[in-house]
Amino acid sequence: MVTGSVAEEPFVPLGQQRLRTVELVLKMVQMKNENLMRELNESNIFSNITNLVKQYPWNNFLQLKVINIFTEMIENNESATLTKNFLISSGIGQAIVEMQKTADIKMESERIIRNGYMALVIQISNKLQKKYEVTERAEIDTAVVDYLDGVGEEWREFVDKELKSSNENNNKTLGGCTTRNNMSEEEDEKEDSSYDVQMEKIMARFSNFN
Repeated sequence: MVTGSVAEEPFVPLGQQRLRTVELVLKMVQMKNENLMRELNESNIFSNITNLVKQYPWNNFLQLKVINIFTEMIENNESATLTKNFLISSGIGQAIVEMQKTADIKMESERIIRNGYMALVIQISNKLQKKYEVTERAEIDTAVVDYLDGVGEEWREFVDKELKSSNENNNKTLGGCTTRNNMSEEEDEKEDSSYDVQMEKIMARFSNFN
């Protein structure tokens, strides 16, 4: 047991074994093997991974892997059935609705800070919403639409309130109100790619250290 620097409560660390297990699941998802994906969807592995995010809200290494798993299934998977079954198996819709209720936490010093998993919550939610809404660049994804409609009114309330507010705040530059609304999609992708590369480098150093 260790004591967290934020919550200041003892907890069992995630550990390398569980982190490597999540990484293994990511590699299996990237294989795009339909039979393998069916087996994974029928197991509890994706819901267990979602629960790990709740348990370890400040573990950036875990969050990077989880975001990559959802990116593969939401953006790079061609089977609507597998995508929908993945979303159902992961329980991500209900999990996001639950996690956003504690978007901010109060420390013992009375200081209020953003919960550690909210960056993941917002990023995955935006990926889902891009598939849910018709835009000039893309059509709706029926698998995502059917899934999110099944989550219910709590999802719509989250999108209209917390997600909208978070995106507006995230689009503001430091010290001002200038937004990044005019940034091109290519720049967004470049930024995401740079973040992933940096986190992978950090992860490699972390592994070598251990």
